[in-house]
Amino acid sequence: MSTHYDAGIAQQFAEQYTLPLETLRRRQSMKWQYHALEILPAWVAEMDFAPAPAVADVLRHWYLAQDTGYPYRQRDRAEHLLARAFSRYTAREFDWETDPANVLALNELVQAVYLLILAFSEPGDGIVLQIPQLSALL
Repeated sequence: MSTHYDAGIAQQFAEQYTLPLETLRRRQSMKWQYHALEILPAWVAEMDFAPAPAVADVLRHWYLAQDTGYPYRQRDRAEHLLARAFSRYTAREFDWETDPANVLALNELVQAVYLLILAFSEPGDGIVLQIPQLSALL
């Protein structure tokens, strides 16, 4: 697997999507409301960037269509396309064959950790979690 850091692309991203601190402090989420203003709350991984235009467009579409129910998993839906893309990626980059039917797309880290603990441990087992990233959320 090859990775390459391009400072120019990183700068373009920062200029386009970084939100001012004043905007972030107006948010009502736990990250920005739990501590006093003089504390910069870096303890929780929350999006402190503006959403990509494609994401904003989809959210706007769902909002205008008043489509806010639970998603229905179908074989032509995005999560299945993601599972197939993940399987192709792992085969190409790591020679690791995965069945897309066994890939589950999740929308947040704590949910994924919870499911992993349920799947791969028994009551009374000890577990190790990387902290401090998750300590405040568990």
